[in-house]
Amino acid sequence: MVATDLIAGWWRTDRLFCMAVGFLALVFATATVTGVITLLQRRALGRYLLLAGAVVAFLTYLGIFIAGARVAWVVHLVPVLPIATVVLVVLPETKRWLGVD
Repeated sequence: MVATDLIAGWWRTDRLFCMAVGFLALVFATATVTGVITLLQRRALGRYLLLAGAVVAFLTYLGIFIAGARVAWVVHLVPVLPIATVVLVVLPETKRWLGVD
């Protein structure tokens, strides 16, 4: 939703920025969905995909913040989700649940 609003609002002035936001949104979505599925299948690869998705989400947020885009106040809470994902994925309990030594 945030990516769509940014692209719609900035398309006339900065198309490269819009394409970058769209690409990062695609990478984030692909890594996160694939990571959740593989994690639920108890594959260790899921942890790394979720970490990659979280890093991309956080870097995208930083890029939007640095670009000075005006966003709703709730968007500033977005970094909480990637940080929580990283914390949960690197917990020893997650590793143990996956059966990874």
